[in-house]
Amino acid sequence: MKKFKSRSKFIKRIPYLVIFLIITYLSFISSFKFLFDKYLKTTVTNEKIINYLVDHNLNQDIATVQNLNDIFSINIKQPESIIRYTLGNVLEISENDEEGNHSDYIEDPNPPSISEPLIYIYNTHQTEAYQARALSDYNIEPNVLMASYLLREKLNDLGIPTIVETQKINDILKNNNWAYSKSYEASRQLITAAQKQYPTIKYLIDLHRDSSSKEATTTTIDGQNYAKVLFVVGKEHSEYEKNLNLATSINEMLKEVNPSLSRGIYLKEGPGVNGIYNQDLSNNSLLIELGGQYNSIEEASNTINILANILHKFIIGDQNGKKA
Repeated sequence: MKKFKSRSKFIKRIPYLVIFLIITYLSFISSFKFLFDKYLKTTVTNEKIINYLVDHNLNQDIATVQNLNDIFSINIKQPESIIRYTLGNVLEISENDEEGNHSDYIEDPNPPSISEPLIYIYNTHQTEAYQARALSDYNIEPNVLMASYLLREKLNDLGIPTIVETQKINDILKNNNWAYSKSYEASRQLITAAQKQYPTIKYLIDLHRDSSSKEATTTTIDGQNYAKVLFVVGKEHSEYEKNLNLATSINEMLKEVNPSLSRGIYLKEGPGVNGIYNQDLSNNSLLIELGGQYNSIEEASNTINILANILHKFIIGDQNGKKA
């Protein structure tokens, strides 16, 4: 009889035991997530990533554990190697992100000392993001600003002095109480200031990424994925044909490398579009859509390697008074 009563009491306690275990499990998960987000997740620097992408030309897939070890010097079996990256985060949260897939503003990891730049790269939409993939676990969200830094590094390595605009478009929008749709007015202020500060600037590149499907913005060459390139030319100013000629020349050189890299040239005018895109400020102005929101920074960087060489070839030919 006592045995039966004991068993009955135990059965009655099972629901309470289950509830206790569930609460314990949820508390553990919540505590772990809080500690991970606070001390680990936001601490891997973009400088490490950008330097790796430049040095290795992205011939490896960083989604693998081995390549994560290579990039971040992290050994999964040695947790102390992760702790080395708990000293800060160079990302800042961007505001007024009203369109598409956006990420955080990325500070310049390697500001160059260039007094006479030939190319000025800027991003009217600085926080347009690429697919994070493996980097999302480290709170790194690559975007067009990171792509601009990569392109600058490649061009400078090739002997073409290049700078990237690092002032925040969002700050100008906020200071003027402008909506996100006024981003081109904001970038116009930065361009004119840069042209005044650096009279040597000859080429302007506004780097974006598209919002089309992965299939539309990606090509595979020799087993490696590349982000496709689309050139946008605004027709609503009197000198647009000169910018169209530049885009056509670069596009033809891109197609010579591989026709699948190019998505062509998109002429824009009419109601509902900007129509100028600040291209009236220079006859050598390019607006480049590099891949799309479903492309990875690896795929964008693969294309940047090609694009940098094309720009170098074109500019050297242009400086010698002949087309490259």
